[in-house]
Amino acid sequence: MLTGNTPDISHLAEFGWYQWVKWFDETANLPDDQEVYGRYLGPSRGVGNFMCAKILNKTGHTIHRSTFRALSREEEDKEKESVRSKD
Repeated sequence: MLTGNTPDISHLAEFGWYQWVKWFDETANLPDDQEVYGRYLGPSRGVGNFMCAKILNKTGHTIHRSTFRALSREEEDKEKESVRSKD
């Protein structure tokens, strides 16, 4: 039914599928960095809050997190360089 309200789709439009992100790993031991790289897989359905997303971690497992962010320009360049050096 039409109500005249515009729904908030920011959780759908802010990140691209498989985009590099950094997420907060609460299990990381200090002094290791608690922000780790992952890939954005889309919004979570039925898990967590409205902004919760599926993230692919470095071991290939899907996790659900609401504490993640896009990479800065410098971090993107660093990650691209890291991927190229592995090829």
